[in-house]
Amino acid sequence: ENAEVHIKRVQKILPEKGHIGIMSITDKQFGMIKIFQGKKPQIAVNVPQQLEMF
Repeated sequence: ENAEVHIKRVQKILPEKGHIGIMSITDKQFGMIKIFQGKKPQIAVNVPQQLEMF
């Protein structure tokens, strides 16, 4: 499986300190991920006036 190639690559370059965690999921599982967020931030954008020339 393609994930195994990447896992082996990470194992070869493990840092001396710290931890690395890898969780493998299927495409179907990834497609079922639900993402929740609060209110969308209000972005104040100053739009400069544009001149139209024909």
